[in-house]
Amino acid sequence: MDSDNNIFFDSIKAPCIEYISTKPKKLGFNIFSIVSNTYYRENFHSDILSFLLNSQINQDENGILLNRFILLLNSIGKAIDYNNYIDAESIREEGRIDILIKSESTKHAIVIENKMNNAVDMPRQIPRYYDYLCDNGYTIDAIVYIPLANNKMPNTASWSGEDLAHIYPLLVILPAYSKDGSKNMVDSWLIPTVDELHSEDMRVVVKHFVALIKYLNNNLLNYTNMQEFYNQLLQNKNISLAIAMHDMVENLSKFLAERIKNNFANNFEPFKNIWIYNEKKTFDTVFEGAIIKDVYVKLDIWCHCDSENQRYDVLIWNPKDKEMSNSKEVLAQIMELPSVQAKPYEQVEFDNTAAAYVLHFGLYEERSMIEFLDNFLKDLREGHLTV
Repeated sequence: MDSDNNIFFDSIKAPCIEYISTKPKKLGFNIFSIVSNTYYRENFHSDILSFLLNSQINQDENGILLNRFILLLNSIGKAIDYNNYIDAESIREEGRIDILIKSESTKHAIVIENKMNNAVDMPRQIPRYYDYLCDNGYTIDAIVYIPLANNKMPNTASWSGEDLAHIYPLLVILPAYSKDGSKNMVDSWLIPTVDELHSEDMRVVVKHFVALIKYLNNNLLNYTNMQEFYNQLLQNKNISLAIAMHDMVENLSKFLAERIKNNFANNFEPFKNIWIYNEKKTFDTVFEGAIIKDVYVKLDIWCHCDSENQRYDVLIWNPKDKEMSNSKEVLAQIMELPSVQAKPYEQVEFDNTAAAYVLHFGLYEERSMIEFLDNFLKDLREGHLTV
């Protein structure tokens, strides 16, 4: 059984680490999420891309975005002459093509198949686009396939040998965003082009589109990691083990607070009592009842153990005598004790108290924190401040 557990822990390590690094953050202020609740959908992305690539609509930009897009395709191995696209339009859904960049005068075209929403490929989807354009007399310079991340390729199961021979030389797989250093739409096209745009409004549009793509990309990676994690849970009935781990992590803050309490159960003077307080699954080891120069002093050690924070906050404060003139002075003197001076600390506002100070320790610094508390209690007992 121990061997099975070790295999399970090893198998989930990679997706868990990746989950931490790709855990989605809030999108924040973004014009696209404001104007539509379909900002995550494929058609919405295609509308934006078509707008950015349409030189006829964005005449003030002199075709910068389209020009730089073609330069990107050429850097990937194409040989597209921009002169064939001077008067090009970007059209949505002609021949059911997501985005078609075409010039009526030169009869050259670039096909864009947007798969940023991870939609499945229809049977002979791309070959049908190829046939449509060839039947209408166009020379196809590139077929650009855009998944949200670099984890999707066209499904060629329904393609004939002739389809493969015609299309593969034209095909470009261009992820919307990727973190592996490969060419992608955000890093290789949109971001480098922003500063070349003439209009501040257009620069804002591009920046917000970049933020949206990164946000959606992180969501996709998060889903992928969860899928891998789930696959491992299905092996050897590991779900029960994972649930037990979850419950133990949920109780970790309480366990850490109890460790502190147990460590000082017989050694918490000059405080009168030591106990544990709970607030929203975060536990606090409370030292209370010390009277220092007639001022009530309290010590709280908050044990944070969640996805946002993994640390101890050691709070030194006065909750009762905040109106007394000497409260602030006494606490300031306490912070001059040798044990405290050896550690960085900050003054904070807490519960409208006259003065409060906090020291931070990482979750892996428990031994250092216990040593600090030992020295701090000793200083309080032996120092000149104690009545």
